[in-house]
Amino acid sequence: MLPFAVSNTALPQLAATDYELLVNYEPDAWGHWNFGTSSASLVDLTQGKALTLAGTAPTYNSTGVVVAGGLNSGLLSDLADGTERTLCAVVKLPDLSTLNGSNVAGNVGTSDGFSMFINKTSGNYGILPVVRGATGITGNNFVGLNVGDYVFLAISYTQTGSNKLNKFFGGNLSSSITSATAKTASAVKMAFGNIAYSTSSYHAPLEISEGILYDRALSLAEIAAVYARSKTRMATRGITVV
Repeated sequence: MLPFAVSNTALPQLAATDYELLVNYEPDAWGHWNFGTSSASLVDLTQGKALTLAGTAPTYNSTGVVVAGGLNSGLLSDLADGTERTLCAVVKLPDLSTLNGSNVAGNVGTSDGFSMFINKTSGNYGILPVVRGATGITGNNFVGLNVGDYVFLAISYTQTGSNKLNKFFGGNLSSSITSATAKTASAVKMAFGNIAYSTSSYHAPLEISEGILYDRALSLAEIAAVYARSKTRMATRGITVV
């Protein structure tokens, strides 16, 4: 991204898929974290925004931060809920032999907020969006994924005009769902890990390598471009994103 703005809207605009960034993060994100090694990675790369620890302290390794299982354990941002939000993350698929899933990012609680989960159904890993107040929101699961694989997943939601949820899971899924009713906003701010979801079968610990938050709803094309750049970023760390 160049260090100046052009106000002439008549000029042609490049699609996000037609250029590469000069920096190793998403400069238009509200916050972008490359997790790992130490708590220093809880400070984001765009403007130095720090995540706050909640509940059981996480652990760190060379490939990410491991958020503890259980209720109210996670990494809390200062981004409030809103009518447009996008959540993106690279995670290591957890062992779900005894649990159903893990809350990757968001703020979903018993009756409000929204989040994206890694889940496992009939032996297959997938993405499970939970959007309180909305209708018709479903998850998707895929064959061929194994515990320990690294995957990129994202959801974006816009309440403006459409109540549309975009969901994206690596090279497996890029689709949209429109709800007849709007999301119920939460007073809880956006987080990585499980801040407010009480169902214990979705409290699996989770390793997160990268987390990105936006205060707007990215299109599926924009998310796909972030995914492509994320794969490159992770490869420089020795992480293969499937």
